[in-house]
Amino acid sequence: MVIPVKKAIGIILGVTMLVCGTAALCFVCFKYIKSWRIHDPKYDILAIVQVTPDNEPLKTVYLSELLNLSVDQPTNIYRFNLENAERQLLSSPLIKKAKIQKNYPGIIYIHYVSRVPIAFLADFTNTAIDKEGVPLPFKPFFTPKILPEIYLGMDEKIDDNFLGKPIKNKRVTLALKLLKELSTHLVTESSVLKRIDVSQSFAQSYGQKQIVVVMEDKIEKVKNGLSVVCHQSRILRLSSTGYSQELGNYLKLRKYLVEKETMENQSKLRESKVIDLRIPELGFIKTEG
Repeated sequence: MVIPVKKAIGIILGVTMLVCGTAALCFVCFKYIKSWRIHDPKYDILAIVQVTPDNEPLKTVYLSELLNLSVDQPTNIYRFNLENAERQLLSSPLIKKAKIQKNYPGIIYIHYVSRVPIAFLADFTNTAIDKEGVPLPFKPFFTPKILPEIYLGMDEKIDDNFLGKPIKNKRVTLALKLLKELSTHLVTESSVLKRIDVSQSFAQSYGQKQIVVVMEDKIEKVKNGLSVVCHQSRILRLSSTGYSQELGNYLKLRKYLVEKETMENQSKLRESKVIDLRIPELGFIKTEG
C-alpha cells in the first residue's frame, strides 16, 4: 500500500510528538519521584557498614565525623555525594584507600584500608609513621603497642599539617631501610629494637657521623635454681653507608656477648654496652653505668 507523502509526514510528526510527549512526561515523573525521595525520611542514612582488612578497624563515630553524618541531623542518601565523601575519607591521615557504596534506602558501605604504624616518631608527640614514611596520629586510634622509636633530628621547618603526607627526607628513607633490615635479620623475641637515631647520619664531621641503634637483649640466668630473665641494653654505633655489613658483624659478636653475659653478675647487666662498629672488622665496646 502506497501512503501519500503528506500523510506519511503527518504520521511521522504524530509519532514524534507522542514519543517526545512520553519522554517529557517520564522526565517530569522522574523529577517528582527524585524530589519526593530527597525529602522522604525513609531515605535518611541511618547506618554505616565498614568493610576493611585491618585488624584494628577505625571507630564508626570517627568515620561519620569525617563524612559529616549525624543521627540528630540525618543526611538523605540521594543528597549524599560519593566522590566528595571519598575525598573526605582520604583527607584523614589514617586512611590509605577508600571507596563508598550506597545501599538503599539508608545504608552506606565504606570499603577502606588504613595506615599501619610501624614506629613512633620521637621528634613529635603522639605521632607514628607507616612503611611509606607517612606520619599519623597514634592515640586514640590504636591500641597500646610496643613499637621502636625513630629519632630524625628534624632541623628544617615542618608544615603544621604534616600528618598524612610522606616526609620527603633522606634521614626518613635511611631510617625506614634500617628498620626493615633490623626487623628481618636482628629482631627476635630475645632481641628487641628500642630506638633508631639517624639525626647525625649525614653530619659533616666523621667523628659525629653515625647511626645509633638501641637494642635490648633478654639474658636468661639461673639463680638459686630458678630461671631469671635480665635485660641488657646495647647501643650500636653504625656508619650511614656500611651499616648492613656492620650489623652482620654485630650478629657474630652478639653470640659471644650473650654467652659471656649469662655468666656475669646480674648487676653488670644493668649497665649499657656501647658498641662502635664503624671501623671495618673492629668493634669497640664500652660499658656505661
